[in-house]
Amino acid sequence: VDRWANRRGIGSVRVRLTRSSHPIALLYGIRQPTVLLSTWMVHHLDTTELEAVVAHELEHVSRRDYLINWCALMLRDAFFYLPTSRMAYRQFCQEKELACDDQVVSTTQRPLALASALTKVWLHLAEHPQASYAPLTQALVGSGEQITHRVDRLLAAQPGITRREPSSFSPGTRLFVVGLASIVFGTSIVLMLIEMGFWPGVLSFRIF
Repeated sequence: VDRWANRRGIGSVRVRLTRSSHPIALLYGIRQPTVLLSTWMVHHLDTTELEAVVAHELEHVSRRDYLINWCALMLRDAFFYLPTSRMAYRQFCQEKELACDDQVVSTTQRPLALASALTKVWLHLAEHPQASYAPLTQALVGSGEQITHRVDRLLAAQPGITRREPSSFSPGTRLFVVGLASIVFGTSIVLMLIEMGFWPGVLSFRIF
């Protein structure tokens, strides 16, 4: 982790290893980013596969995804009553995973290593369906369609070609931010008009 963090120009990143018979690899923390890995990952992935997983998690650090994700979660939960809120959040999560996959391919030049690691995780979940419902495992692979799409993209990737800049926002992410910002602004306007409607003396016109 230190070697890859230095290679990407990232500051100190902590590593925590948890004893688990299921695959877990995720990033958490705001002030101090921390990579959480399960013993399953260490025991079942080879060196190149584990490096690809670590590089993927560190790309989230490089892109500040852990900060953006907190903001996205707050907006999603604040507007839980809107179906589009959860749809936009799922799209955001998928886009940031694809962006990190692309950068890992560009950095490691080994797309098959990450594809192999994801495939091993997916095969384990297919053999142990109960593990698929664990929140930490879902954070790693998402839904079945998402991991299949990620593996297909990695198998078709050409080393040396970066599909998008790591620091730029993908169209899906921009749509998510603009959409939620519009929801917040629109809701604020509606609430303001409703409040003004309860105080007709303040205005010279009526609000219907």
